[in-house]
Amino acid sequence: MLPDHFESVVCTDPHMLIPDTKKECILDIKALSDSRTHIDIEMQVLDLKSMEKRSLFYWAKMYLDQLTRGHGYHELKRTIMINILDYMLMPVADLHTCFQAYDKTHDILMSDVLEIHFLELPKVHRCKEQYEGTDLLSWLIFLNADTEEEIIMVTESKPAVQKAFHSLQMMSLDEENRRLYEAREMFLHDQATRMQEAKEEGLEEGIIKGREQGLVEGMIKGKEQGLMEGKQQERETVAKNLLSLGMDAEFVIKATGLDKSDIEKLKTSLYIPSE
Repeated sequence: MLPDHFESVVCTDPHMLIPDTKKECILDIKALSDSRTHIDIEMQVLDLKSMEKRSLFYWAKMYLDQLTRGHGYHELKRTIMINILDYMLMPVADLHTCFQAYDKTHDILMSDVLEIHFLELPKVHRCKEQYEGTDLLSWLIFLNADTEEEIIMVTESKPAVQKAFHSLQMMSLDEENRRLYEAREMFLHDQATRMQEAKEEGLEEGIIKGREQGLVEGMIKGKEQGLMEGKQQERETVAKNLLSLGMDAEFVIKATGLDKSDIEKLKTSLYIPSE
């Protein structure tokens, strides 16, 4: 059974193929979990008649590629293929099927190193009750959503899906806006680093002076006030940038934690009409 969520993984080989016809779309992501499990996630739009054999071939290649010359078989790790299909493949009502190396007569699992999953998006709506409340259903609804309302509904209840949706929004920006977004992200990282360094430096200096002058309490209060004002300014700067990129007020409120009244004031300062 596919777990609701995997361990943290590192993407080792993302690959997207979109031919000129734009009728075929393959998204192939290879990842490695904390326990060294090799995972390949593939999204397939076209109905490939040889999909089962294709999956076995890709699984075998991932499994064999782990073993380099001079290494033993004991070093081979669990390998999982996850196929997300935009068509129906298996002759069952369930949206999820999983295949492993079993002896079907005695129901004995030979090894857990082989695991191939098929997730069929056209079956999502008919299986909602069966998978109600699971992370798996939330992700599949997100991938299979036909309307913005469906996406908003699932992102509100699942922070991980919300993060993926935000990343997708950023990817959809044109080249210039992506450049601005990346520059802003770098600025925020740099600013956070500077604030942390200043905080550590100021705390150390303040303690020394406080010991000498007996003003430790006053220094801490003043420092806390300064940090609060600095954080407020940082949130307002981020909000202005997001509003300038055309993000709606609700998205900016969630991203920055500012109040609606603060957002309206910033929109006025940027000459952006209220919604």
